Amino acid sequence: MAPAISEVVESLGDRISFDIRLGGINTDSVRPVGAYGRRRLDLLWDEVTAVTGQTFSHQLPEGTVYNSQLPCLALEGARDMSGKPPFLFTDRLQQLFFEEGVNINNQDVLLETGKEFDIDPIQLLERMTSTEVRTRTEWGFTGSRRYGTNALPSIVVSDNGIDFRLFAGGYVSAGQLIEDLDRWLSNG
Repeated sequence: MAPAISEVVESLGDRISFDIRLGGINTDSVRPVGAYGRRRLDLLWDEVTAVTGQTFSHQLPEGTVYNSQLPCLALEGARDMSGKPPFLFTDRLQQLFFEEGVNINNQDVLLETGKEFDIDPIQLLERMTSTEVRTRTEWGFTGSRRYGTNALPSIVVSDNGIDFRLFAGGYVSAGQLIEDLDRWLSNG
């Protein structure tokens, strides 16, 4: 849904402050994806393609552990270093994994990808392994679940920056999301 989110941010960015809250997927998983898991992902990706048009490589490198904790730590570390939400870095990691079949649950891949955004790999590694970033990342996972996010992506909103609620769960077209958010702004 990255292209849709980009369109929404471009359309409403002067009226709404946008951020990324990382929800974490399979953050307890430690085993490589097996044959059953590969079949399940293939079916899921086919469903996503049917709804959104998003394409997938359907390639998982041997030994891939389907666990987003390490990429989320990299994204939170990047946020610290840039001082802003890591939209572009997030998009690139998703592209690497879903479209190019690259294992992004690999520290070297994450550090190398960060260079594409002028993120120093040594500093990124320091941030990724810091207690502060680990705590904030875990807090994000817990907070996301508290809002009732059970579909990705999920959009949460807040009138005051403190109290958040689920606005949309799962795929929504850019046009529909702009219309719905505009209505929410008008009624706020």
